[in-house]
Amino acid sequence: MILYAVAVLVGVGLLGLSSSIRVVTQFERGVVFRFGRVQPAVRGPGLMLLIPIADRLEKVNMQIKVAQTSLRSIIGKSELDDLLSNPCCRSRSSCSAF
Repeated sequence: MILYAVAVLVGVGLLGLSSSIRVVTQFERGVVFRFGRVQPAVRGPGLMLLIPIADRLEKVNMQIKVAQTSLRSIIGKSELDDLLSNPCCRSRSSCSAF
């Protein structure tokens, strides 16, 4: 009977430990929220140990992504302002700023 209780406690301990370990890859950074508030240190790549109920880890991808755009022969001043203010827009209908 005691052996079953010890086995259950070890199982619960391993489950708690496995839920508190997170892996942050080389091109990511981790932001830890403790009870909804941001912790001051940004976590770098590697293993992160978290408090299972209190902490939540959000991973931020730091890779540069390239977007395909259409080529234009002449870019006027108004188009340049649009490109600089909203570089991810492909057309005026897809932007929320217009």
